[in-house]
Amino acid sequence: MGTGPCGPSIRSSATSIVSWCFPRMGAVSQHAGGSQARVASTRVRQERRAGHGPVTMRATARPGRQRGGMRLTRAALILTTATLAALLTGCSGADGADGGAATPTVTETVTAPPSDAASASTPTRTPTPTPTPTCGPSSGAEAAADGIAALPLPAGLEDAKWDAANADYSGYDACAPLSWSVVAPEFGTAGSPYAILLFHEGRYLGTATAQQYAFEPTVERQSDSAVTVTYRFAKAGEPNAAPSGLTTATFTWNDETGRVEMTGDTPPAQ
Repeated sequence: MGTGPCGPSIRSSATSIVSWCFPRMGAVSQHAGGSQARVASTRVRQERRAGHGPVTMRATARPGRQRGGMRLTRAALILTTATLAALLTGCSGADGADGGAATPTVTETVTAPPSDAASASTPTRTPTPTPTPTCGPSSGAEAAADGIAALPLPAGLEDAKWDAANADYSGYDACAPLSWSVVAPEFGTAGSPYAILLFHEGRYLGTATAQQYAFEPTVERQSDSAVTVTYRFAKAGEPNAAPSGLTTATFTWNDETGRVEMTGDTPPAQ
């Protein structure tokens, strides 16, 4: 139910008009009846004054007067009905206008700003491949060939030569940080000097010591970067065939300095 121009106020006005009109129509009817009664009473009195006998009173209204009352009642009813219909029509039109009015739709387009993550270019990172060890020749004889050829001979053996063909290459590793080979002169004896050649990733570094010591050494690996050498030597008065002296030295590759470091002892000078 609307509260605008045709809200409760107009409906109450229509009700008031109806309640006002119908009591008036009742009053009109009463007025018409009263008029008829007065006419009949007047006729009775006139006949009595004229000396007539008992007079029978007829309470019959005049046709014209009765029709006039009915016309008035009918006119009031038509007027009331027309007024009520006009009010209700106006209210219905107003309510329909209020209820049928379409609410305008507002369309708003919002463009989202580009995010920082999308606008900022992310550099493509190429994974750094894991470096593979640099390896030397797969053959120990090949790796040691140039080193053996350039190796000087000990004093007193200048006419000899290093026996590369019979050298021990079992300790060589083409990819290890530190590996070794052992070589002796051709036609050597038990007391002949032996040279220990060292390699880093298959690359010849040089001999373990500047001086080559007599008697065949024993070389053992401690780690990929370290080896231990056990030297034998003949004590004073001992024959070369049965030396009893022993000493040990460890050789370790140092990545920071790029050199081999020695700890321990070598045989005493003879």
